[in-house]
Amino acid sequence: MRMDRKPGCLSDREVEMNYSVIHKILTKAVKWHYLQANPCSDVDCPRPKYKAVRIYDEPDMAKFLDLVDKLPQDKFKYKLMTQLAFSTGLRRGELLGLTWDQIDFKNKRLHVSQAISYIIALGLLPKGPKNEGSDRYIDLSDEDILLLEQQQLLEKAAFEKKGVKWSRAAYIVTQNKDRNKPMHVNSYHTWLSRFLPGTGLPKTSIHKLRHAFGSYQIANGMDVITLMETM
Repeated sequence: MRMDRKPGCLSDREVEMNYSVIHKILTKAVKWHYLQANPCSDVDCPRPKYKAVRIYDEPDMAKFLDLVDKLPQDKFKYKLMTQLAFSTGLRRGELLGLTWDQIDFKNKRLHVSQAISYIIALGLLPKGPKNEGSDRYIDLSDEDILLLEQQQLLEKAAFEKKGVKWSRAAYIVTQNKDRNKPMHVNSYHTWLSRFLPGTGLPKTSIHKLRHAFGSYQIANGMDVITLMETM
């Protein structure tokens, strides 16, 4: 059952994640001699059925990027996030967790060292990378650098207008109401759901842009090991 008042039941993936957490807790209880056995071991957990991720082909991707490129200045952060997701393969949380001190403008690269997650009742929280290999450096293109420089100017102006001091520790994409907070994890999806209708393009997501990055890099000759380390 869902506890968030939304219709339907939990997905198999959500059930699997909850099962995993409970199993690990009870395994620790067995190790500490609070329990003799883990009752989860007798439970059959449903295995999620993963669907193939469909990404834009080249004509659709070209059209999508062209439309995003024409966004007005007040939507510039969505243009930046689209570009970085497609050109670097960063996860959504990693994009939102980027701060200015993680950008090396001189050497044209960024350091992925944290991500933003959302926890009910706690809100947006920074956390470490997904795993040890997720702490990495990624090269940036000239277009990436140009967009980041423009975003920095816009953010500095927004900070000044709010009467808030800007620093290199500030997040690259922030909330309009509170510049000290990163953009919400659902904001890009909300914007995209309003932007795509009427364009003739199928639905996509920021995670699919990450998949597109991987697919296009393989098609352009990047070896699998380099791609794995980048992603």
